[in-house]
Amino acid sequence: TDLLKRINLLFEVLDVDDNGTLSYEEIQQGLKKLRVEPAISLTPDDFENITQGGTMLNTDGEIGKREFQVLMRRQLKLYVQRQLANTLEMQGADGYNGTMLFVLKLLMIGVDDIQDRQMGVDLTTGAAS
Repeated sequence: TDLLKRINLLFEVLDVDDNGTLSYEEIQQGLKKLRVEPAISLTPDDFENITQGGTMLNTDGEIGKREFQVLMRRQLKLYVQRQLANTLEMQGADGYNGTMLFVLKLLMIGVDDIQDRQMGVDLTTGAAS
């Protein structure tokens, strides 16, 4: 898919030492180089959180390509859910628009669960099996 290609491209750009894994430092430095507004910063606590308490990391404390794909899809899903929730809150849960946004959110969650199962992801930890 296009999303997977973009995630893989980001992984390749961030993997400055070309070892096939990403360290916290590589991700942190790479995010600083991205030309996005507002700038994205990543603290050690953020890294711990998005890697599910480090369970997505290898013994060297680095994340592999497959785990990075899962991580990025999860973060994108959470972002979209926050945006939908904000829109629902602003628009109110009443009426056609509120119902459609709620259904969209449920569909998105269901699709993501199916994709996780297809990729062999442990849904409780987020780690690839």
